[in-house]
Amino acid sequence: MDDLAQCQARAGNYDEAISKLEQMIAKNPDDPEVNHILGIAYMEKGDYSSALKYMNKAKKLNPDNPKIYCDIAMVYLKKKDYTKAEKFANISLSKKPRYGYAYIILGEVKEAKARESAGPKGELTYNVKLIFEEAYNLYKKALSDPDWCEQAKLKMKYIKDYLPTEEEKRTYEFLKKGRMDTGE
Repeated sequence: MDDLAQCQARAGNYDEAISKLEQMIAKNPDDPEVNHILGIAYMEKGDYSSALKYMNKAKKLNPDNPKIYCDIAMVYLKKKDYTKAEKFANISLSKKPRYGYAYIILGEVKEAKARESAGPKGELTYNVKLIFEEAYNLYKKALSDPDWCEQAKLKMKYIKDYLPTEEEKRTYEFLKKGRMDTGE
């Protein structure tokens, strides 16, 4: 793998990185790492179809690499295809249980769903708060992976104010029990 291409990609110089990586692919089209990095560069640039093309090739060449599945999940998350994002994050977990990156993505999917459910006015209904709580719990699972622990802590801190309070939970359970007692 060319260090310059990786540096360009990390620095946000995606066009330069893509150019260099495509030259490398022309010489060795079956290099899973180059295909993967090229897919990431395209994802960061916002070219999701090209990102998926190269990431899927990397996945085919290196099917046991959990990071590739997570990066594919991230592309689908950016495309707002939450079902596929969850699918690929879960495949990643099947390859590497307790992989923090996969839990972060699954949490981000839940967060995105919660924000969409809140609507344009950002209404934090009890059900929306429950979705945020699901995201929080997924981030909590990422704490067990030292590589993703700090990011998980930041995400948990960011959304903690969107979680249902204990009083809201008790009220909900009380009302739910009341409906069950009356047959509603």
